[in-house]
Amino acid sequence: MNKLATLSLIALLGACGGADEILLDAADIDSTPAPSCTCAALGSDFQQGVGTLATVELPARTGTQNRVPGAVSRDPVARYYDGTLYVVNRFGADNVTVIDPATWTVRDQFSTGNGSNPQDIAVVGNKAYVAALNSVDLQVWNLVNTAAGFQPIS
Repeated sequence: MNKLATLSLIALLGACGGADEILLDAADIDSTPAPSCTCAALGSDFQQGVGTLATVELPARTGTQNRVPGAVSRDPVARYYDGTLYVVNRFGADNVTVIDPATWTVRDQFSTGNGSNPQDIAVVGNKAYVAALNSVDLQVWNLVNTAAGFQPIS
């Protein structure tokens, strides 16, 4: 289990780089501030029925456990689109939690239906497309008004 956790962390840390990555010469180390990023990781315990979202700030390496209490179930999947984090809470939770990573607050949470077991989400503009295991339809959500429910696409 520790090996898996280590490999997952390595994969997350590797994802922090990008087009804005800065390479420093040895002479610049003292005078140039290090680039920073926040890495998020989901953890779950199927037997206890709980999940968590933790963050690590780099390069400071400061971590925060249970960053958004109650937002993550025991079977989560995370997706990041256009500055927003979506947590698909699968088996038994049957919902999607929308998190603002700038403030680490829940913007919205909507149910995909009892027993639907949502598997993944794709977001285009203000529309979220949710595939549920126990449905032949694709759920299409208007993210501006999730209270209105979803429109199925067969």
